[in-house]
Amino acid sequence: MLQWFKDNIFNEVGRKIQNYAIITLIIDIIACIILAVFAMAASPVGWLVSLIILACGLDYALIFAMPIYAFGQLVEDVHKTSINTTNTAAADTDELPEL
Repeated sequence: MLQWFKDNIFNEVGRKIQNYAIITLIIDIIACIILAVFAMAASPVGWLVSLIILACGLDYALIFAMPIYAFGQLVEDVHKTSINTTNTAAADTDELPEL
């Protein structure tokens, strides 16, 4: 059971964090558009309110999605670096280089 979690859930965590950031960004954009449409229909100055909702909402979505995506990228890069440094054979440090 624990092996299944390790192989399926905790494998490629960096990529999953990046996908989570993209999904939340899409959900936030859709919610912004829906709120802007409702605001436009609800009041006489709805176009102004909807523009404010779109501007602030899209800024909010990007500001909070970018750090999550960047963290996922860092996790992925650190994992790749860890794999690359453990797979390479260590050079023999007892020998001096030839001059």
